[in-house]
Amino acid sequence: MGTEALKTRHARAVAFTLVLLLTTALTPPARAQVPDNSWTGGAGPDWSNGGNWTGSTPSSTAIVGFNVAGAPNQPTLDIDPTVAGMVMDATGNNTLSLNNHTLTITGTATQSGGTITGTGNLAVGTLNVSGGTIANTVAISAGTAIAVNNTVDVDLSNL
Repeated sequence: MGTEALKTRHARAVAFTLVLLLTTALTPPARAQVPDNSWTGGAGPDWSNGGNWTGSTPSSTAIVGFNVAGAPNQPTLDIDPTVAGMVMDATGNNTLSLNNHTLTITGTATQSGGTITGTGNLAVGTLNVSGGTIANTVAISAGTAIAVNNTVDVDLSNL
């Protein structure tokens, strides 16, 4: 290989490295979802009861959280709700029962604890799972991606 070819390859490598560094530096950091309406379960198990939430019954723009410890009642769908996002973590350690309904999440659902169970549908833009359980009776449809990032109990037979 001639010296001109080596100079060209080196220049390309340097240019690629600079572009990669600039792209990385200019990309905003990923933000964790923060729920704006969390399950407390103080008024019973029904999703539609506003007394079970820190706000009221979640709207389609809400990011719901199953992240509050000690809920006296576990969430059960009694309607087919649509929300913008969901956070389910080990702090809340909730069990969400789909109860023959569909939970539609137009954005991202993040599960790091708790359980999603019952016959029903989970329709989600992106599902990130790093802990918890999703029962094999749950039918999952993801528009963008399903990412499993840890040892998780997920039965994918219904995908």
